[in-house]
Amino acid sequence: VHEVCRNILGLPQEERTQNIINPQKEHIPFSLDEYTLQKFDESHVDGYKGFYPYFRYRGIDFRTQSAFKDHYVLATKTSKNGKPFTTLAFPMQIAGGDKKIVGFEERGIPRLDGSSGYKGLARGSNAAEGMWIANLGGRDLGKAKDIFWFESAYDAMAYYQLHRDKREVRKGVFVSTSGNPGINQ
Repeated sequence: VHEVCRNILGLPQEERTQNIINPQKEHIPFSLDEYTLQKFDESHVDGYKGFYPYFRYRGIDFRTQSAFKDHYVLATKTSKNGKPFTTLAFPMQIAGGDKKIVGFEERGIPRLDGSSGYKGLARGSNAAEGMWIANLGGRDLGKAKDIFWFESAYDAMAYYQLHRDKREVRKGVFVSTSGNPGINQ
């Protein structure tokens, strides 16, 4: 832009003497060992009360939480300063792969001002290929009939809640790309 403007205005070309260096970011692969996980257990209040703050503001009810219970966890990680940080985590895997968890789509508790709070991917998540997959029908993915694709797992759960009276939704496969879909997803 500067070069075009200089040409239009007839100004001399600027010489750049500094080298532009593109620092490479250190890639640290996702490791499930860094987290303590708590699964949703609908059989007793201690098994599900910790999930309440994450779903309350989204209006996602207990029935919907129960339907998706195998497809999310509370993930706690201890930071470098020793403080634990807990998020609602939606495990990502590679479709057609070995069901290995390759990352987390994470959500935090909403802030006091009503804004949504933290959302993002866990460090090292394979967002290029990984996606959240909730196979409610339990069928082999190659034989799935009804696939519902969303930007976030929260959106998928909300859609389910609004349409759960339909068989194809109750037995469907819900997918989240955790943002814009990539070609490898």
